[in-house]
Amino acid sequence: MVCTGLGRIKRGFESYILDLAAMLQESTPPIQFQVLAGKKIEQVSFQQEAIPHIHRHHSIWRWLRLHANTAFAREQDFFFLGMIPQLFKNKAALYYLGEYRLYCHLYRFRKWFGLQYRLCLYTGGQAIPGLFDNRYDYVHHITQVYYQQALKNGIPENKQRILPHVVNHEFEQDATLIESIQKKAKGKKIILSVGTIDTKVKRMHLIPAMLQGMEDDFFVVICGNRTKETPEIEKQLIAVFGEQGYLLVQVDRKLLGSYYVAADAFVLCSPKESFGMALVEAMYHQLPILVHDFEEAHYVTQENATYINMDSIEQVQHWIKENWYHQKLEKSAAAQSFAMDSYSRSALANKYTRMFQNMLQ
Repeated sequence: MVCTGLGRIKRGFESYILDLAAMLQESTPPIQFQVLAGKKIEQVSFQQEAIPHIHRHHSIWRWLRLHANTAFAREQDFFFLGMIPQLFKNKAALYYLGEYRLYCHLYRFRKWFGLQYRLCLYTGGQAIPGLFDNRYDYVHHITQVYYQQALKNGIPENKQRILPHVVNHEFEQDATLIESIQKKAKGKKIILSVGTIDTKVKRMHLIPAMLQGMEDDFFVVICGNRTKETPEIEKQLIAVFGEQGYLLVQVDRKLLGSYYVAADAFVLCSPKESFGMALVEAMYHQLPILVHDFEEAHYVTQENATYINMDSIEQVQHWIKENWYHQKLEKSAAAQSFAMDSYSRSALANKYTRMFQNMLQ
């Protein structure tokens, strides 16, 4: 399993690989695997190797004034070079990865040197392989969204797998932290959102806009990594909720459970997600969910969310006033059961084991 950012970056894909590795480590029958990461991961017992490379946040890219996307591309280039000894050492391995540029490097290198290792591209990065060899390669979809397009691109049905994310539900709950969050809310309903604090991917700036005029009933908590857009989002939060009317924090994933427990509802404003692990986490904690209307969200949450076009702030405000504003919000045990039955280790462990076994035959 290959993940260039693992050990340095905390995004959905990195969390997914950690959860997947932990699950496969306990699989029966056992699958021999290794995680190729960007940096050694502490406090894990599975086999791993840190691949030498120049990572995306290295000072050299800032010195060269490269855009973040270009720096990420260069990271994949150098990570590939660092992988070359592995490619000759493990000639029959299956390389499971989600970064398409790196996938293309591995595909071409195999062809140039006549190697026979296998590739499996995880399409959670919203990329369908244009380079594909029916003898060696597979595609793993976490939703059905890209399946038909992959068929049209010539990827056979027997080379595609649809299997959703495994989501680790082992959250810690700190009673003191939960009480502190609720105390800061001063009796208001707590609206939680989780993700990068930006305006394009997670669109956190929409939250103060959609709750404007209802600040007497809602307290906003946003958990996520800061970006260069975060200060402007914070200004908008202050303008609507005041200095003490919101929380904007970056927390370790394990501690995130306390924020879910403290919350009364969950909001996701992303225009599109590959999957949306935070949606599963919100369902696990029984929260009412309001999400932008996109296909993957329907697949992940089904009837356990309300879908609305968040490009229309007026429409969102109207819905919130009709359904959440000065109304009691009920938690859903059915949503929690759905999350456990669909995305937990116990539900997916055997399916993932069989998937990798079939690919290695």
